[in-house]
Amino acid sequence: MVDRIFPDDREELFRGADFTGTPLSAFSKITAADNAPDIFNGVRGAESGWVPVSAVSPSLLLSQVEVQKKEKSQERLPIFSDPVGKS
Repeated sequence: MVDRIFPDDREELFRGADFTGTPLSAFSKITAADNAPDIFNGVRGAESGWVPVSAVSPSLLLSQVEVQKKEKSQERLPIFSDPVGKS
């Protein structure tokens, strides 16, 4: 999930984005990290087809990151608000 954060502390959900470029370069742009890790389970395209992937990471605040628009986002906005109150 990607949120755009503005200088006035306003946040905006950025939908339909894929990370591009060299992901390792993003590590030098980490400004802050959360204490609680989150888990991602999904699939990733490869030369051999779609392969399952898993990742564990805290939420990260990056000063700069390269993204590109997905061909067509199939994601939908949540029906209910976040029960924890993060969004």
